[in-house]
Amino acid sequence: MLGMNERGTLTEAASRKIRNMGILCAFLVVIIHCRPHFGRGTTGWWLEEILENGVTQIAVPFFFTVSGYMVGRSLQGKGYRKAVGKRVRTLLVPFVLWNALFWLENFLWKNAHSLLHGRTVSFTFPTLRQIGLWPTRCPYLTPLWYVRALFILVVLSPAFVWCLKKFRGWFLLLLFVVYAAVCPFWPLPNAGQWEEFARVGIFPVLGLFFFFARPCATERNRGFQPPPPVVSLTVGIGLAVFRAFFVLKGLPAAEHLGFLCVPFTLYGVWGLMGDSRWPEWLVSSSFGVYLVHKFVLLPVKAYLHPGRSTVAYLGVAVFAFAVSLAIAELLKRTMPKTSAVLFGGR
Repeated sequence: MLGMNERGTLTEAASRKIRNMGILCAFLVVIIHCRPHFGRGTTGWWLEEILENGVTQIAVPFFFTVSGYMVGRSLQGKGYRKAVGKRVRTLLVPFVLWNALFWLENFLWKNAHSLLHGRTVSFTFPTLRQIGLWPTRCPYLTPLWYVRALFILVVLSPAFVWCLKKFRGWFLLLLFVVYAAVCPFWPLPNAGQWEEFARVGIFPVLGLFFFFARPCATERNRGFQPPPPVVSLTVGIGLAVFRAFFVLKGLPAAEHLGFLCVPFTLYGVWGLMGDSRWPEWLVSSSFGVYLVHKFVLLPVKAYLHPGRSTVAYLGVAVFAFAVSLAIAELLKRTMPKTSAVLFGGR
């Protein structure tokens, strides 16, 4: 899927497509977290269901796909220890810092009225959970579940790579079947924090499937011809529409359709994505937007109310994305050393 030459390395065109796709997926993540909660069956509800539980769900699987390629290349070229060491700087340090900053923003937001009027407010240092270091709980800055999951997977990567080399595509098929079988039953009853650890801390098996898709793709059958991207995208969106209909009718197969929507939509969008060179300031900010956007959405959603109408919903998403992009770019230009730490060297 990624576009490799005969030596197994990325072509220049594929590298440009990955960077272009990265900033698009960052925008899709912003849409996911707008979540306006329209009334069931309304036009806004249909749009929300198709977008947030269908089309936009390609974002994190795409990031896992690219990360799988990069980690595989690091393991092969630098070895396991250096690959993990690099991810401490690029993933774990930003993970802790941004969780702590988001906790601080929430504290100031909740106590703003008291602070502005000179009243005393109680202050306690954030717990391990609030800075994301308690593995059985979702991070305080919830989108960073992906960053923590990715780091955990890098640490465990030798075991999964062994399974891929030993069982090849059958290992991916097993992961696919397991996830498709259990996804309609989330959240599991009476599982408590361990259910959240399995679903969020380690991330869905779907993430494993996409993460290791690249190493197995190198063993692919060259005679296989995937469908045209337009056809794949149409099927993916169609499945998202059917999923929304099933949810409306309360039918149990809804989550299965949502799961199947992702690979079709992802392949379709990737195939249609241009490989032209987009502005550097734009494509280099995908991780920055991913990290910053929840800070922006906290006040924006409070004042602009995306649930008022479909126009407000999409408008809030575009506005939050633009502001997040501006903040990320401003940090990189005005505080390059600080931003290098905050953004993991990106």
